[in-house]
Amino acid sequence: MIIRRSKLLFTLGLVLSLWSMLLINFSFSATTIAEKVILRAGTPVILSLEKSISTDIANVGDPVDLVVIREVKVDGKTVIETGSSVRGEVSAVEKKGVIGKPGKISIAVKSVVGVDGKNVPLRATLTREGKGKETTALIVGLVLCILGLFLIKGEHGVITAGSEIKAYVDYDVEFEFN
Repeated sequence: MIIRRSKLLFTLGLVLSLWSMLLINFSFSATTIAEKVILRAGTPVILSLEKSISTDIANVGDPVDLVVIREVKVDGKTVIETGSSVRGEVSAVEKKGVIGKPGKISIAVKSVVGVDGKNVPLRATLTREGKGKETTALIVGLVLCILGLFLIKGEHGVITAGSEIKAYVDYDVEFEFN
């Protein structure tokens, strides 16, 4: 009876230990299935401007619509998809002025959302300046007197739709894939 009881306890202990080992192994394999990749700072992200912006209507802080035109991959896994919306804003505006001074506009790229919903900070700026007409203004000013200087203005600064911008990831971002 004692031998039988000890065999039963031994068998029960063996079954329970095997069962707990299986649970531990299964839980480890479930956590190791999630693969992590790191999108490194300085990785280029190619963007395109969706709508033209101009110094005649833009103000500092206005949102700018950009889109990713080439997917970004790390270790063969896509972390930023083509077509993802990118957040940007007008960072500087100089209106066209008298004496042929051209308008100048700058945009700053801020961030994009990765495939797992994480915000990926980006850094880039793009500046465009209109055509200056200083020489024309000076010639007209000499011919028509000083008043002519104030009649000629430069052109608006315009960043046209479709302009490409190469932005860079600002700091490392970790992505998990199941």
